[in-house]
Amino acid sequence: MFHAAVDHAYSRYAARRPMFAAGWGDEKLLARFEPTEVRARAGAPAEIEWEGAPPSPHGDAREGRFAAGLDDLPAGCRAALVRHLGRPGNRSAVVLLAGSREEGFAMRERVYGPLVSAGIDLLILENPYYGARRPFGAASPSAPTVADQVQMNVASLVEALSLLASARERYARVGVAGYSMGGHMAALAGALYGGELAIAAFATGACPSPIYTRGLLSRSVAFDALGPRAAERLGALFDRGDLARLPPPARPRAAALVAMAHDGYVSRGEVERLADHWRGASIRFEDAGHVTGVVLRSAALRRAVASAFDQL
Repeated sequence: MFHAAVDHAYSRYAARRPMFAAGWGDEKLLARFEPTEVRARAGAPAEIEWEGAPPSPHGDAREGRFAAGLDDLPAGCRAALVRHLGRPGNRSAVVLLAGSREEGFAMRERVYGPLVSAGIDLLILENPYYGARRPFGAASPSAPTVADQVQMNVASLVEALSLLASARERYARVGVAGYSMGGHMAALAGALYGGELAIAAFATGACPSPIYTRGLLSRSVAFDALGPRAAERLGALFDRGDLARLPPPARPRAAALVAMAHDGYVSRGEVERLADHWRGASIRFEDAGHVTGVVLRSAALRRAVASAFDQL
């Protein structure tokens, strides 16, 4: 099957720059990690300092910076960066979160840019550790330690919630969306938000643990650097990010799940388990793999975002 072959080929390519090659990192940080703490850390709406930006064919573009989600991020990561695409009169906005190792705005702008003409402005967040927010001297976006991965995910969640709060001051309807890791972060942000919003979670399931320990992404994990029983310990850590441990979002029917039928990274069972927990959410399987899905099924992803907003 073509889609499965592409997933396997990409996983071999990605494994050349392994994740967590520097080990576990800050053990105290790992011990206290709980996604439920994110809501307490997310404070006031983001105060964004806007400036000009490269133009876009999809709408008016500007980029801005605001306070990062965590104070103790490495140098180079500490100012959050967001790209806004919009048109006057639009009354909806979606925060778009990055997939694993997705640097910059280009991919998400290409996939979701046409939504602007459909009335939905875009707020595209650059993840800490990625692109213009790489730590000084970092040679790649691969997280050097497990603690760095956790820091990145927690910071991006706090920043996403701050952007949603900021967008709520201007727009009648707000939402959050993402693909792969971005899809899981979008789902977590939606569950933690507390109010009604649109959620579009793509190519992700209920729990990230199997992705890192059994799926194709596990080929990129430097288990040797993590020591004995690494897979077991890593699985227990990422089990804390299981969406089934959190209450469903305030309006589950405004959540759209799109999965890929030939996904080598995310199992069908985990997607269905999330849909069961979020009873009322829509679920659809596309004829694609994890890698080909974002390229070949872009229109389906945009339709899912729009349909989630239609349920608000």
